[in-house]
Amino acid sequence: MFFSRVPSVSEDVARDALLKFVESKWNYSSKPARNLTFKDLQPITVYRYRLETYTETRASAWQFEPYNGQTVDGPQYGMSPAPWDIPVSLPQRYADKVEKIRVPHASFVKVQLCASRSFFSFLSCCFITKRCTFCHGRGRIRNKHCTSCHGRGRKR
Repeated sequence: MFFSRVPSVSEDVARDALLKFVESKWNYSSKPARNLTFKDLQPITVYRYRLETYTETRASAWQFEPYNGQTVDGPQYGMSPAPWDIPVSLPQRYADKVEKIRVPHASFVKVQLCASRSFFSFLSCCFITKRCTFCHGRGRIRNKHCTSCHGRGRKR
């Protein structure tokens, strides 16, 4: 018979296993497990499996840094590739990883005027933000959320 190969479990062993399971769950009550009346224990074979998947997402966003005379890989060197055309190293299987890679040929130098002073910024594929003049960078106005900058304190 098929069931003869599956070991039998006593009511005490089954109750102890159930109580251990209930204790591992913070929102389960142990009272039903303690007061449970067993009518019939039947051995069955159970198969468990865990499915692991791998996904990857890519997005580009502008970043800026002060320009200090570094080489600028701009559009004069060719067209910028699409996000999925940029080669990346393969991460360890099923490991969470965030990798930031500069988009080739997407950098440029932009002169900015800020508070009557000019400076150079090195832009690599970012939105320039300024302090919100409506809320003066606090993000709130008279104990209300600033509608001009949406609470960020900065505006594009």
